[in-house]
Amino acid sequence: MQRVQSRTAAVTPTSGTWTGGTASTMDGITTRLITSTNESATNATMALTVPWNWNTSAQPYLELKFWVDNPTNLYAGSGGIILYAALDAGMAKSASAYPASSLCSWQPIKTGWNTIRLDRREFSLVGGFVDGDWSAVTHLRVNVRSKLGTTVNVHFANVSTVLPRGIVLLVHDDADASMATAWEIERANGLKSSNFITTHWVGADKISWNAIERYYRMGFDMGSHTDHHTLLSTQTATDKALSVATAAGDLVSHGLLRSARFFAAPQGEADANITAAVSPFHMINRNAVPSPTGEGSKYPVSDQYVAQSKAWGRVGYVSYSVTDATLEDVKGYVTAMAAKGQLMCILTHIVGDTNLSTDTYNELCAHIAASDVDCLTFSEYFDGITYGSNNSPIGNPLVKGVR
Repeated sequence: MQRVQSRTAAVTPTSGTWTGGTASTMDGITTRLITSTNESATNATMALTVPWNWNTSAQPYLELKFWVDNPTNLYAGSGGIILYAALDAGMAKSASAYPASSLCSWQPIKTGWNTIRLDRREFSLVGGFVDGDWSAVTHLRVNVRSKLGTTVNVHFANVSTVLPRGIVLLVHDDADASMATAWEIERANGLKSSNFITTHWVGADKISWNAIERYYRMGFDMGSHTDHHTLLSTQTATDKALSVATAAGDLVSHGLLRSARFFAAPQGEADANITAAVSPFHMINRNAVPSPTGEGSKYPVSDQYVAQSKAWGRVGYVSYSVTDATLEDVKGYVTAMAAKGQLMCILTHIVGDTNLSTDTYNELCAHIAASDVDCLTFSEYFDGITYGSNNSPIGNPLVKGVR
């Protein structure tokens, strides 16, 4: 059974009365057409039917939908499109977001329809606007500006508040033989996991390369946990690089190319020296500070359950980092993050011992499968399969780099 992923987020459109621009349609969708010529700043303002109460915790994103005829004609200085949210028609107390902002993670605007998500951190606040004012927004304004000597047409459809789908990342470390047991439990529940392998532990009484390769072909991720699990902080710079390179080479030699780019240092170590050892190999460091999407939260590492609901591109999250969580604790975390559209990592090392029985792990996987969340591998998450490159709240980290 393969569980269907990437189901639709909860999107709530705004409504109101437009002034400025021209009432129009595009592809059967009602729009507000805004035309700018020769660097003129042209805008349209929507007076909201009711004051906008954007609950930035329960609905952490705004979604903009608009159509552009020639994005190369948009003014480069501000990206050509600016969205304002204000407490009055004069826009004196407002928040603004635009592609050229250092805070903004917009994807490049393309010809045709664009769907872009923003969170409140991507707005600049002016005129005394504060975070608490998001509960009393009365006006939205879209400003369009073309380059000198050009014309650009933007059909603006709407701004919506969005509750994204929650995401669970199941993670296993080391190379214990019980990984295969965990993988079978996950597969039976329509789930997949991301696994960080200590490559020189593979074989003997540990997991086998045959099993690793077989589940990799089923879509499970196999990343690097160094070659011998020696603490990198105890090694010289040369030995650090050798440990990282050897493990990466082992993964590549077994055909695990899709996920060999993912790395996790033993014991969750993360410092500048470790980052320097990983950087030449262009690997994504799971333990990075800041984390791959710039949130700066450290990945949990202790047995048996370690669960943390953190940002990694998500807003309005609550962080859990516990070493003695019960099954009911973790199920509760899953339920809570699903309701808030958060992301949660669940890390285990051994499945099938007295600390974490196979029955207990199966119950957890069944709970995840029945919850309103997507269970993704690192490859699926970081490659933006869930959202698409123009619709991800964090974009595609492999293309955009660290925010």
